[in-house]
Amino acid sequence: MLTFQLEGLNKCSCEGETVAARKGSAISRMARHLVAMGFSPDEPIEVKRGDMVCFRGTTLGYWNIWTTRETDETALKKVKYVALGSNESLDF
Repeated sequence: MLTFQLEGLNKCSCEGETVAARKGSAISRMARHLVAMGFSPDEPIEVKRGDMVCFRGTTLGYWNIWTTRETDETALKKVKYVALGSNESLDF
């Protein structure tokens, strides 16, 4: 099981790697980073902030496909991740 450690508002660390997310979810960004490094999408993870467990029972693959989005008209919500340059439409 991998442990993601949240730091501040937009950083996530795991396995000696740290990512920051200017937009979207730092958890999702870390999941995509680790999958790109060769980790299995089926790898279980838990997400912590300090000693407190925030999420448990999910996988890299689950977080790999999600991010968060917020606009002036909508509150923060979970949406499918669409890579930059993709032909898929965004869900706002």
